[in-house]
Amino acid sequence: MPVIKNRYILAGIFFLSLSFVSAESKLDGYSLFTHTYAGMLVGKSEEIVYKYPNEKQFLSQLYWDLKPLVYLGFGADFGKREPFEENGIIASVSFKFGLPLKTGSHENRDWLNPDNEWQTHYSWHEAYSQNAFHFDMYCGYSFRIDETFSIRFHGDFSFMSYTWSGENGYLQYPTNSSGEYIYETAPKWHKNLKKDYVSGMIIFYTQSWFMISPGISFKARLGPHFRLEGNFNYSPLVFCIGRDDHLFGLNSRYSKGASYWDVLSMGEYINPGAKLSFLPNQFFDLSLSLSYRYITKIRGRTYKRDTGMGNNEAYMTSLDGGGAGYSAIDIQFMARLRAHDWFTKQNRF
Repeated sequence: MPVIKNRYILAGIFFLSLSFVSAESKLDGYSLFTHTYAGMLVGKSEEIVYKYPNEKQFLSQLYWDLKPLVYLGFGADFGKREPFEENGIIASVSFKFGLPLKTGSHENRDWLNPDNEWQTHYSWHEAYSQNAFHFDMYCGYSFRIDETFSIRFHGDFSFMSYTWSGENGYLQYPTNSSGEYIYETAPKWHKNLKKDYVSGMIIFYTQSWFMISPGISFKARLGPHFRLEGNFNYSPLVFCIGRDDHLFGLNSRYSKGASYWDVLSMGEYINPGAKLSFLPNQFFDLSLSLSYRYITKIRGRTYKRDTGMGNNEAYMTSLDGGGAGYSAIDIQFMARLRAHDWFTKQNRF
């Protein structure tokens, strides 16, 4: 699949860049670190359908919980062994894999009445992670300020992909006198509206994010055994591809079956973070990190295919009607090992 191929291409570019670093410098004083980690994401992802072009009113808003999403991962870092003694190139690559567990709930709100701005429909389902993957990499340069502080400038690339299923739960949809659901002429929704309970898999959603951003970070020595790090990234270079499958045959009143694709670009990506590390010796360290990723104001095209009608042809429904959002705290525990050192002959011990 194209996404999988892109992962390998990006990883290849990263390791190729390290070969250029090796050719252009003697690598004296550099080390390669490998690390493994476990963590969890706490937050939510958002799928948006806008009611009007270039306006902020919603037609639909869907939330997918990450409360929490537990993951495992591994990666590698490259840089100077002693960033407080000399300047040098830095680089990092990491992979995270989410566990296929329940991550909370999925909520869907609609504002379908074209003559009014009130909410008309609501549904709630259990949310299960079917697949979750993160790939992150950066490359840059570290500048020594003094024997306790260094500052770093780098370019970052991040890829995130999530797939959820919404299962079981209930619908609160208004009906006419015949008991059929109504949409465009629906009255205002209220919380006491009758709940129609459903079972099985109701909806399937995949969301893939691509972020390119400049970053600034620092590293501080807190005595002989502790290090404190902080980072900040901001960029409008955000891209997202989403696919929403409304499954057919659950309840003929609920859905006739349809698939929607969103192709979105340009928004706001913000990523601050901090990490505290403990170094019992020069070859091994343990760290606890806390970071936050927030993405907003991204919009683009939406395509639809009416699968339940026997029609496999996709067509564009809006140039500016699709949107998405993301907000999650990342709590991570990491163990890192110094795997390899480079020395000139006179410095080797």
